[in-house]
Amino acid sequence: MRRLTAQLLGLAAIARGAFWKKPAQEAAAVPEYVLTEEHHHVLPHLLALVAEGKVRKRATLVHLDSHHDAGLPSNWNHEDNEHDTQLAHTHINNFLFALGLLEAVEHVIFVEPPWSRQCVSLHNRTKALRLGFIEGAPRVSYDATPAEQRALGGFFDDHQVVDDLAESVTVRFSVVALSDAPSMISKLVGDKADVILDVDLDAYGTTSPGALALRSAGLDPVTIRRLYRLAHDMCVFDEMYDFSQPYKSPNCKEEPLGSGPVTRRKVADELRDVVDSAERASSITWTDARRGAVAATLRPFAQQLQASFNIEEKMKQFIAQPFNDNAGSVAGVGKVLRETIRRLERVRAVTAVRSPFYAPAELLSVIECQAFGLFGEIFGDGGALRYHDGVRANRTGCLAKHPHDDHATVGAFRHIETMELREEDVDDLFFSEEESDEVVEARFVNDGEDSVDIYWRVLKLETLEAGKETAFETTAGSRWSFRQGEKVLKSVRVGRAARNVYALQGQSFDAHPVEMTFVTPSDARVVFDAGEGEVEYEGDRAHPVETYHGHVWRAYDMMGNLLGSFTVNAAEGYRQEFRTEL
Repeated sequence: MRRLTAQLLGLAAIARGAFWKKPAQEAAAVPEYVLTEEHHHVLPHLLALVAEGKVRKRATLVHLDSHHDAGLPSNWNHEDNEHDTQLAHTHINNFLFALGLLEAVEHVIFVEPPWSRQCVSLHNRTKALRLGFIEGAPRVSYDATPAEQRALGGFFDDHQVVDDLAESVTVRFSVVALSDAPSMISKLVGDKADVILDVDLDAYGTTSPGALALRSAGLDPVTIRRLYRLAHDMCVFDEMYDFSQPYKSPNCKEEPLGSGPVTRRKVADELRDVVDSAERASSITWTDARRGAVAATLRPFAQQLQASFNIEEKMKQFIAQPFNDNAGSVAGVGKVLRETIRRLERVRAVTAVRSPFYAPAELLSVIECQAFGLFGEIFGDGGALRYHDGVRANRTGCLAKHPHDDHATVGAFRHIETMELREEDVDDLFFSEEESDEVVEARFVNDGEDSVDIYWRVLKLETLEAGKETAFETTAGSRWSFRQGEKVLKSVRVGRAARNVYALQGQSFDAHPVEMTFVTPSDARVVFDAGEGEVEYEGDRAHPVETYHGHVWRAYDMMGNLLGSFTVNAAEGYRQEFRTEL
């Protein structure tokens, strides 16, 4: 699920305001900073820093995150050295080992917070992963115990794991619990390689699309936290929890299961599928008491859950992903991260990732300001900031004005700007059943007099000036809109044809195609005259044909009688239908 779309690195100066004023005497000691929204967007920046000699190849990357992000790209033209091409094949959960395949990184150290139980069987272990290509596709080979295999098996698709590789590069992958990181990080990093500090802001606290979907279904944050703790037998992570202590230490306050045995039969019928889905998504088999506690927690919301489509899938996704959105735990996590980071030497680059849909929107400013203050405290003032077009560096208000513009553009790759996620948009954004996996092109034309913003679902992608147009690759069925501020001027759902053209006013369509589907008798004749001879189709055509704004279509029966006519009006959308009957 983290593959959506689906997700900080800014480096801020908070109170001092002088964080970006770089004293000459400190220039050599200050790392390069990278700010991104989605996590895999760090890839071209880090590759550029290696190419420029600011980070030596085969560096050590310390990964502070709620998610391991340790997958492999499914398809990748690795021989193409253009960073935007390489980036186009990675996503938020598989960019780390792509950096390994390109020999930018040799060692990845994942610091796992206690609410993430993805890699528990790998804690305090280092695995050597052999990465290579078979017929141009990334593959991995490794040796592992059964317990290690269970964890590593969740990283890769089955076909990506092979017994051997003719040519490979070895990347070490280490996992350390957050509580152990201050004491272990120096030993894991060693004293030779350059260090990249990779900070996803959701390391301080994380939500997930599944959790947001449950909120949109009517569950309150306290209930959602209780469900997650019940499902995973997890501690209460609040201001009282000591994150420097081992998980399940005496400071762990557990969620009570309630009194009295509750059997499977006593789970209400309307909740049984929801509870079953949650249990299947967890890593343990629930006792009757735990099933009963989950059902009892959900029962007051049964009516809202019944009204929310695909609720079983939402619950499954919620239980399967790391989750802790308690504001009370941010300071405690930050304290342990500080003790970890201050032990790092030779840090040449720091990435900050805002991680849309995972770093809780309501906590983002607090977390970002805390992280940026920590960077300034440890690494000093100064440093160059890199970011892509479309990224507002000071969106959260935590970043002092940078003295020079040092941002980079990665070709045609579109870097999304995260907007605050509104709960009413969650269902359509992550759980819509109308969108397909078919990738098409959507072209948007601003034929109005003022600039407009182009949005994919709730994400602003580009500002379009009057008379301009822009194109994006997207999935058929996805929702887009033209907006000015908070006002939605026009919404469209992208069609399935290779090209889809949408205009704000619909007045500039002479050269833009429209899909036309004919619903006419099968023995009818459907024609139009485009000025270059008559074009004819059979009636009752199931597959749409490409036509254009202003075209006049006519349908005739076998005797030549006119059944009806239709004039294409592109302002009414890309997909249109011509209906006639005998």
